[in-house]
Amino acid sequence: MKNIEKLHEEVFIYLNNWSERSRTSNNEINPYFYMRSVRDERFKKGYWFPGNDSYICLSFWAGGDSNNKTPNIYFEINEKFGCRIVIVAKDSEAKYEYFEKIVTELDEINNNNYGLNKKTKVWIKHLSNKWDRWEENLGLFIINDKRRIDEYISNNELIDYEEFVSRFGFINPKDFDNMCSRVLKQRDLIKVNEYNKHQEFISNPKLPYALLGINIQNFQGIKSANIDDLNPDARWIFIAGENGYGKTTILQAIALGASIDPELEKYLDEKSRISLELSSNNEKAFPVRTKGVLNSIESYDYGQYIIGYAAQPD
Repeated sequence: MKNIEKLHEEVFIYLNNWSERSRTSNNEINPYFYMRSVRDERFKKGYWFPGNDSYICLSFWAGGDSNNKTPNIYFEINEKFGCRIVIVAKDSEAKYEYFEKIVTELDEINNNNYGLNKKTKVWIKHLSNKWDRWEENLGLFIINDKRRIDEYISNNELIDYEEFVSRFGFINPKDFDNMCSRVLKQRDLIKVNEYNKHQEFISNPKLPYALLGINIQNFQGIKSANIDDLNPDARWIFIAGENGYGKTTILQAIALGASIDPELEKYLDEKSRISLELSSNNEKAFPVRTKGVLNSIESYDYGQYIIGYAAQPD
């Protein structure tokens, strides 16, 4: 899932705003949500919720399944499966019986059709096969299923557990404040680090990599073009010409030649060939981009610096 850090941030803003509104209006039994509790490498990058690079788990209750390594009940945003609600009771027979009663009530009231895999003890309700519709589906989940679950928990607290099983129930307000504070501090730290990196980048008299030359064959409207002997110390390279003379095509070729993104292959045809000459710390690299072949220069990570291109209007 691309830009998953951005998705974590968007979801956090959405849920934090919802929580603040709910606490102000006092219209929710349970106005809290769960955030990643471990300060691991993912958390440091902005992964605020449980999950990995392809899915996010959003839960509104305390308690997790030790076998599944997830919350017991959660709303999932999944790159492969879309949006769905998952209820897990793999590690506890007491929880299984308890969740079975919750699901029965949900199905009776809303005809929700939670599907149960008895072997794995997992209920799943599919909401959408498109993960990017998370906001619409999460909003519906909050005002429908979540409220029913909260009402059931409020009236039927689960008390009896097996030994060493995490307790399921409402999130303690103090625990929520601590989780939220941890996320807010890390958000500020990430912004400071990004600002410092940007300042270091623009103040450095030399950029990390220099373009020394480019050869373009059969790309867009360019049949053949070669640019070489570019100054490695130049911070700016200006391409001038009349409209329609290929300035933007040259920028596209540079971005394609230096990028490691496989999805950009769609802009190439079978005869296209883009060759670059790059330098960094007096070392040179000669990446070549053709259809079906990605750049693979292990000692160079230049691809991370290529974020796009733009033409400056007159």
